[in-house]
Amino acid sequence: IDPHDPLSGGMKILPGSHLRGSVDIDKLGVEMGDAPQEALLEAAGFDPAGLIDVELEPGDFALWSPYLIHGSGTNNADHFRRFYINGYVRAEDCDRGEWAFREGEPVPLGGKPALVHYEQLFERPEPHYL
Repeated sequence: IDPHDPLSGGMKILPGSHLRGSVDIDKLGVEMGDAPQEALLEAAGFDPAGLIDVELEPGDFALWSPYLIHGSGTNNADHFRRFYINGYVRAEDCDRGEWAFREGEPVPLGGKPALVHYEQLFERPEPHYL
């Protein structure tokens, strides 16, 4: 939706980190809005020199494994860094959301949307700003 680059605090990723499988992100001190901290990456056995910036223009698309170490920083640009995020998992590994395909066939969306992240949305639908 908006440019996503280092100036706007865009995401950094550590290529190949997904190969270690699940890493305790809390242990690494990385949360949404935090770029991966180099000392914590080193303590976990990763080389922070391998971090790369994900640079995207409006309309670009990025796809990564949830096991990939990734994080974003503070937006210092003169524009927003809005984005749309969507997650996909195998149905047998998740009890939330809606089916997209079942037995190789598309499945229509249900009548009531399934909430995945903010469960109070129906009770508090007003805009939320941070």
